[in-house]
Amino acid sequence: MSKQSTDCRPDPDCCNATAFARSTVSVPVAVTPYMDTSAGVQIRCNGNAIISDVEADCEETGGISFVISQRICVEMPFCFTAAVEFGDTELSNCRVGLGGCRPYPEPTE
Repeated sequence: MSKQSTDCRPDPDCCNATAFARSTVSVPVAVTPYMDTSAGVQIRCNGNAIISDVEADCEETGGISFVISQRICVEMPFCFTAAVEFGDTELSNCRVGLGGCRPYPEPTE
C-alpha cells in the first residue's frame, strides 16, 4: 500500500529520508566608495574678533604689531556613499548525498 503525504511529519506508512546538497556559491562584489562635496562650503563668524599680543613701539620705530583672532564655523556638507556591483553567481563543488551537511575540509593551496 502506497500513501503520499505532503506534510513534513513522519508517517508510519512511508519510509522517510532526507537528502543533503552541498555546494560552494560565489558572487563577486565590487564596492566603489564615493564622497560628494558639491554642496559648497560656508564660513560664518562665531563671536567677536579678539585683538591680542599688542606690541607698540611708538617712540623708537613708530610701529605697532598685534594679532587678530576670530572663531569661525566652517560648514562642509558632504555625503558618503558607495556603488555596489554584483557579478555572475558561480556554483561549484556540488555534491548530493544522505550524509548530512558536514563541514567541507579546509582548502589546500
